[in-house]
Amino acid sequence: MSECRVGSSGSKRKRGSQRKAELEVIHMALECTNDQLRTIVDWPACALANDNHVREEFFCILLEMPELTSLDRALLQRHLLSRMDDLWGFVL
Repeated sequence: MSECRVGSSGSKRKRGSQRKAELEVIHMALECTNDQLRTIVDWPACALANDNHVREEFFCILLEMPELTSLDRALLQRHLLSRMDDLWGFVL
């Protein structure tokens, strides 16, 4: 009977080490996924800052164009903002 117990506990040890290896793989996969999610979370803040800069530059250029009427400027600004919102809706 003692031999059965030794064989049984050896089998349990193998399963335990296999389970430990599986848990390590799962842990590594979760860490990788978390890193990817952190990158995704950081990206919109950078992209938003860049979008704001692009909008500001565009508005400055519009203001410097003397041949545009104020209505033309307003229409172009509205067009730009609607396109940016469309892009954000698509990306997010």
